[in-house]
Amino acid sequence: MPDSMMKTQNFCRIEIKLGTADMLGLLPSGARRVSRIVGGASTGGLTGEVLAGGADWQTLTPPDKALIDARFLIKTAHGIVSVHNIGMRRPDGEGGVYFRGGVYFEVAAGPADWINHTMFVSGGTKKDDTVTLTVEALL
Repeated sequence: MPDSMMKTQNFCRIEIKLGTADMLGLLPSGARRVSRIVGGASTGGLTGEVLAGGADWQTLTPPDKALIDARFLIKTAHGIVSVHNIGMRRPDGEGGVYFRGGVYFEVAAGPADWINHTMFVSGGTKKDDTVTLTVEALL
């Protein structure tokens, strides 16, 4: 029987700079906000530059939860990595917010192909215009 305890290993830290956000209004799924990703950096097991052009599509649900669906690219020394972070944002009780999610990376075949076959989880915080994600690989 498999061990039911999940084990993780630190993979990377991603700092994402946010630009302007647009409120699309109340849609059938909830209030929708789209925040532009304008840059940032990734360090650790995935080192590179967060490229401008991504976005975080948030569905806001009462009273204080947001479902997040962020897609962006990281340029590394070995090529471009596609990042898809899906999760939830909640208040942290101290005037800020925290995130929890699942992260899916995609890369072209090559030395980093193993991340196409690995599951990742993320936790993060937001301060001013910067989201900081800590990404862990599930072992």
